[in-house]
Amino acid sequence: MLNTPPSALARAWFALALVCFLTSGATGLLYEVVWSRYLGLLLGSTTYAHTIVLATFMAGLGLGNHLFGRVADRTASPLAAYGWMELGIGAYALLFPLIYPALTRLYLVVGGALGPDSAWVLPLKVVLGACSLLLPTTLMGGTLPMLSRALIREDAQIGQRVGLLYFINTAGAVLGCFLGGFWAVEALGLDTSMLAAAVANIVVGLGVVGLSRRAAHPAALIEPDDEPQPAPERARSPVAIGVMIAMGASGALAMLYELVWIRLVAYVFGSSSQSFSVMLMTFISGLALGGLLVSWLLRRERDTLRWLAMAEIGVGLAVLAILPIYERFPYVFARTRALVSHTSGGFTLLQVLQIGLLFGLMLLPTTLLGMTLPLASRTVIEDVDAVGSGVGSVFSSNTLGTLLGVTLTGVVLIPALGLQTTLGLGILLNVLLGVGLLWLADGARVPSRATGAIGLVALLALTPLLALDPWDPVLMTAGFFRRKAPPASFDAMKRDFANHELLYARDGLDMTVTVVEVEDARFLKVNGKTDASTLRGDMVTQVISGHLPMLIHPGEPRDVLIIGLGSGVTAGSVLKHPGAQARVIEISEAVIEGARHFAPENHDVHQHPRLDLVQGDARDYLLLDRAREYDVVISEPSNPWISGVANLFTEEFFRAVRDRMAEDALYVQWLQVYSMSDAAYSRTLNTLRAVFPWVTVWRFNRADALMVASRSPVTITPDTLRARLEAISTELGGDAPVPIEAPIDLLAHQALAADTVSRHFPGRPPLNTDAHPRLEFEAPRAMFTRANLNILDKLDDRLQVAGRGRLLLDDLPESLSGEDRARLGRLFALNKHRELATGLTRSALDLSEPSLRSRALAEGDLELLAALDTHALESVERFSPGDCRVYTTRLSAWLRSQSSAFYTAPLEPLRRLVEGCAQRHPPLALELYTAQAAAHYSHAEPESARRYAQRALGSAEESSLEDARGLIAEALIIAARASLALGEPARAAEAYRRLLELDPGNEEARKALR
Repeated sequence: MLNTPPSALARAWFALALVCFLTSGATGLLYEVVWSRYLGLLLGSTTYAHTIVLATFMAGLGLGNHLFGRVADRTASPLAAYGWMELGIGAYALLFPLIYPALTRLYLVVGGALGPDSAWVLPLKVVLGACSLLLPTTLMGGTLPMLSRALIREDAQIGQRVGLLYFINTAGAVLGCFLGGFWAVEALGLDTSMLAAAVANIVVGLGVVGLSRRAAHPAALIEPDDEPQPAPERARSPVAIGVMIAMGASGALAMLYELVWIRLVAYVFGSSSQSFSVMLMTFISGLALGGLLVSWLLRRERDTLRWLAMAEIGVGLAVLAILPIYERFPYVFARTRALVSHTSGGFTLLQVLQIGLLFGLMLLPTTLLGMTLPLASRTVIEDVDAVGSGVGSVFSSNTLGTLLGVTLTGVVLIPALGLQTTLGLGILLNVLLGVGLLWLADGARVPSRATGAIGLVALLALTPLLALDPWDPVLMTAGFFRRKAPPASFDAMKRDFANHELLYARDGLDMTVTVVEVEDARFLKVNGKTDASTLRGDMVTQVISGHLPMLIHPGEPRDVLIIGLGSGVTAGSVLKHPGAQARVIEISEAVIEGARHFAPENHDVHQHPRLDLVQGDARDYLLLDRAREYDVVISEPSNPWISGVANLFTEEFFRAVRDRMAEDALYVQWLQVYSMSDAAYSRTLNTLRAVFPWVTVWRFNRADALMVASRSPVTITPDTLRARLEAISTELGGDAPVPIEAPIDLLAHQALAADTVSRHFPGRPPLNTDAHPRLEFEAPRAMFTRANLNILDKLDDRLQVAGRGRLLLDDLPESLSGEDRARLGRLFALNKHRELATGLTRSALDLSEPSLRSRALAEGDLELLAALDTHALESVERFSPGDCRVYTTRLSAWLRSQSSAFYTAPLEPLRRLVEGCAQRHPPLALELYTAQAAAHYSHAEPESARRYAQRALGSAEESSLEDARGLIAEALIIAARASLALGEPARAAEAYRRLLELDPGNEEARKALR
């Protein structure tokens, strides 16, 4: 075969082909991200479901490698064939929006008939997974052998160009991972991302097909005398067969490392989808570098089999070298995280730093792994006429190995051996694999001295495995991705956790679960994140999540579904209600076992005769369980920043829940409030409202909120509620985490009424959906930036006098006594709701008690002192202008702080003060009447509020105050709002127009007048 220098045009066409292959790699990984999400929604989020998806993808790639590798060398125009394959992939992606719903319907029909507990559901998932992905992944698998045959025209190019093509395609995969994990899915959603990838594939396919038509391009990619000739069938040599077997083992080991590293990264970075993307990008980047390095090495003749053997040994030793670092990695990350500001820009920077940390840790082993496939291909391919079959055979063997690796590692090795031992086993096998390849390089005879020496040194290098201390699960799952202050040193970190007693630890199928005890508290952690504890704040939500729907249910609740077991406290609380039957769906067997350590708190719920504990995916179970309707559904997973959990906050999931609910059933969703942005919380409520017309929000502490959703309004009579409370008085009275003694103690925790939620969260897009999981990306950003949720406090109906008429507590006939208000004040103080606690406590005080003055002086409570001095208002004529301003401000604030949905403070003392001061000091009238108007408006007295606002505006001309302009604006706003409350929009519009003349940029007025 001639070895003539390529023309400049041929080099340009070659470069263009590489660009196409780069694009193909990017779209391939983007498809994997999108299709894996879709099939995860269909098949569930268990390890078995994930394994099915990944195995199907790998099986298709391997099948494509094998089938198209066999025909590539006999294809007249492999470049055109490659182009048509890209067109086929793009066409399938365009059709996927039609294929996926059909598969979903088939799954629901067949799976629903079988039932969620049927053993045939898993085979059904395998079949559907294969039907959905086998065709496009087979085409993807065929692209590398086909393009290799098209672009490699000389024997001298084989090693270099296979390495280069592998690098280019893998580098494209890095780009696709970035797009899918960090931008496209969040910004565009799954459907649009897939459409963009399909368009890219079609453009590439058309371009390559056009490029292959050499009649239009005389100076083509290859020279005319280098046209491919039909390749004769050849028998594989023993060396080639040995190398392909080795590549299968190498693929299995690569997947072993990847799965272990994914779990370790979840410990350190958290279990968000972005953490997974960081890990995957780093892993693939190393593979790409390995391909590039081989492309550079094989510019000259090398003994590729020995290089391959050394690379495999190197992988094992490189992983061994970093083994002691893993236990320190949480500390390193904690120190790194502390360097980054908690802003949106800091969040992006942190992800870059995460990639940098992982890259430094994994660079050597992943680069060596990336070298193995190109080296093996060059070893197997005898000449240029066998390029396609050689590449196809090597890569299909490797892909088959990855398929076996992902199945054995995820389903067998990690649950049986744990992460550290599994990693150690991989290291040992990798070194043995390399030594075996050295022996193969010696002709499978007695090893040469050099081979024997290298093998002996490599095996001796493994001796540290025997002496390595086991990782400390407490340190590994410390959860520094959420902690604020990093430890000063690694030794300090160990000292900080020295008092953490490990009660339970298991590397389960789906997650790593630990239970630790610190002093008198126990914590259940999943991948380092505390999911349940016996701390009071957590116990409050765990207990009340079970009791609340059972107490306020309008009927007689019996059948209860609980999604997620956690500590089991919620299930135990539900089962305290007479006659209740609870079914709990928990995805992890390790969590089920870990919850046994909370038996004192969950009332030994595992042994309860009315508990049906099911291990599985809740969403999948809801879709297939057609035989039962539930009176109450409680969803415990509360952190939408966690990958997998985010699927429980989409519109489609809420609809699946609703479809399994009885007509008068209640759905309770626990959602974190800490580190949650207004935008993320609003999106969650809007999504829930799109499915359920009636939604209320309850707050029993400052860290969490419970959303209660239903098809119809929730009504409960005081007598029914009182009777239900008496039936479980031992659970909620006295020293219970939630001390509820009377109906008002429960109903006082309703923060948002149904009409408030409907008004502010109308259920309109953009929602959080399966096809556009916005919350999964918003929530991790909010957690990192430590976002403050303000919207719940702003809309809290309990803080407004008018709120009582909207809340369930309005059904209570009796008014609250001073004793009731004092008790509620203590309860709110216990739950850290300071504003309500302070107001209710003050409203219960007897202002005539002399002891209050000394208390006010001791605490420096100026507002209380002002209120105690209200007796001086009888002689207001002696007040100076300064006295009037001070007393009006403080007394107004004092009275407003008492007024809420629970109590309305009398405004008569303020009215006397304002009237007296306004008559004596007319220039102060604007300020005084505005304060009086604000007080009346906060007391839900719009008519009085407007009257005093008008009086304030009428006295504006006499005012000499510096802030008169601001006071006038405030009075106009009160007048406008009061007019709207009175149903007089014309008068409100007039006030808003005057406000715009004063303040053209006022947003409220502009919005009102649109």
